[in-house]
Amino acid sequence: MAPQMTNDSPPEGRFSALREAAEALGARARRWAYRTYYAVKDEYDAGEQVVTAGLLAACGLLLLFGLYWTVLVFQVPNVSRLKETGLAEATIAYTADGQELTRYAIENRTWVGLDSIAKPVVSALIATEDRRFYRHSGIDVPRLFGAVIGTARGDWQGGSTLTMQVARNIYPAIRDDFVISRKFKEWLTALRLEDNFTKDEILELYLNAVPFMYGAVGIESGAQTYFRKPARALGLLESATLVGMLKATAYYNPVRHPERSQERRNVVLGQMVKYGYLSQADYARVRDQPTEVRFRRLTRHDNTAPYFAEQVRQQLDVWADKNGYNLYTGGLRVYTTLDAGLQAAAEKAVAETGDQLQAIADVEWSAEPLFSATTAQPYVDRRGAVEPFAYFWERNTPLLVRLVKNSGLYRD
Repeated sequence: MAPQMTNDSPPEGRFSALREAAEALGARARRWAYRTYYAVKDEYDAGEQVVTAGLLAACGLLLLFGLYWTVLVFQVPNVSRLKETGLAEATIAYTADGQELTRYAIENRTWVGLDSIAKPVVSALIATEDRRFYRHSGIDVPRLFGAVIGTARGDWQGGSTLTMQVARNIYPAIRDDFVISRKFKEWLTALRLEDNFTKDEILELYLNAVPFMYGAVGIESGAQTYFRKPARALGLLESATLVGMLKATAYYNPVRHPERSQERRNVVLGQMVKYGYLSQADYARVRDQPTEVRFRRLTRHDNTAPYFAEQVRQQLDVWADKNGYNLYTGGLRVYTTLDAGLQAAAEKAVAETGDQLQAIADVEWSAEPLFSATTAQPYVDRRGAVEPFAYFWERNTPLLVRLVKNSGLYRD
């Protein structure tokens, strides 16, 4: 406590008391100042340590991300080689009169240029899959952020551009990668595609790379499989149907699920109206019309002369190996000596003759006395009135018993 001062104290005493009080107050102030300083210093040091640790962590993450990005860059395919090698394409064999006989392929693809694809296909594709295709450089940033926001709200959306889809369609290793790596690789590959190809070339790549089920790859094979016509002859409804399948080919398959396919087709048509590729009046006119599907699965054995086609394949395998070609990916065009018209006539003659010979055997061995005629037609007419081979089995009972005992049903 500071000394009490009274009027009776001498001046020297009063000054001494004031001096002591000031010193006491100064000591308290110094102690308070020291405590305040060290408290602030400790808080500052702690905050500085947090900031420093945060900066170090951020630098570490940036370094790791940079290393990861560098590794991804080296893993991205060299898209410039596409200009030299192209995509795998089916070898097609033709008959002597110009009809397609068969295809030899791993992927049933027939390459067609953009100018050989019906305009509605391209319009439907851009309106539905990537309306800013001609304005972005491979990555549509506004659409990407929109897809993230929409997905966060529970409405799943894809942010892939056509160029990014080309990347994963052409390079399956990208499609099968971990989700984060896949997206980064898609972005990098899309940027490289945009650097090496024009927009029309990228569209051409896309339309020749998309799968349409049943082994059909590319718009030409898709058109032939579902509508039995080339891609250049596709109409509006056919174009919208094929583009609609791209969202989920099995789910919107027009052969197995015509109702779903038509519903999806109309969504595509609606997008074409929305972005100015189709008038509202034309949409209203075709909206309720069904799409006529003429399905034909294209396989190696689905042709007019499978045995002949197999002989051709065996000879081509030897020739391709000697001359440095791949029969199943090289896109060769082979012209054979088979005449499709003569082949059809020969097959018809064999079928008719075989049926007549079978009728003769059925009737001749059906009863005793044996029936006889100078032409096959009486046997054909009588065939339905007798039990085929009844007399034969009656005279050859041991043979019948032996055949029955050797049958799978008897052994079971």
